[in-house]
Amino acid sequence: MALPTRENLQQSELVFRAKVAQVGASTMLELPASDATTIVRVEEVYRSPETLRFVSGKSITVVTRDTGSLVAGQEVLFLTKVWLYGDSLAVVELEREPGGMDQAELRQHLRAEAEAAKDDVLSYRITGAYVVVLGKVIGTTPVQVQDPATMSEHTPMWSAAIIQISNVEKGSLPSNEVEVLYPESRDVMWYRAPKFRAGQEGVWILRKQQIEDVNREGFTALDPLDFHSTQALEHIRRLIQRR
Repeated sequence: MALPTRENLQQSELVFRAKVAQVGASTMLELPASDATTIVRVEEVYRSPETLRFVSGKSITVVTRDTGSLVAGQEVLFLTKVWLYGDSLAVVELEREPGGMDQAELRQHLRAEAEAAKDDVLSYRITGAYVVVLGKVIGTTPVQVQDPATMSEHTPMWSAAIIQISNVEKGSLPSNEVEVLYPESRDVMWYRAPKFRAGQEGVWILRKQQIEDVNREGFTALDPLDFHSTQALEHIRRLIQRR
């Protein structure tokens, strides 16, 4: 009995085990019943957006690639992408496996694939980095003048953190300190970017870029994956070495 493939897991938004209720039917007026639609009752959710945790125990519609092999009462593991929201939910099938597989083995496989997917994304950040450093913030200072006449809710409010470097994990730098520009703003455009404070220790995955707002080039760590606690150091080192 096959376990879900990595490719389909990476594309999937909603992964769940369900029982087929009615083939050729739909739970949504917006989606007329056809040979490609099947109503299923969700038995267990393994992966979903936070807003869709409610679907466990609900009947939803799956747009399948092949309804001919589905029968009422059958238990199936579906890997899907979300398509339509409404009074119910419609999803598009990416992969389907028999639902009777060993649940402990399935959960272990899904956890391992989720970790592998996160490592792939982190490796991508590391590959594109100018330098990766281990260090400590010894001070911060604003670098963007806050002019009320030009500010908006999206103004990043750039500050600079001075990092005292204890080790360079990738690349090279001319001194044992580096300045990292970061947005203080908590606006929706910037809230995910890491914020730094004096005394903070960790690992920075740094890119060099031009910051138009302050008309200067500098190092940045704007993605949530660009800063990690010191506990992640050995894992990051392994990812650097495997490149």
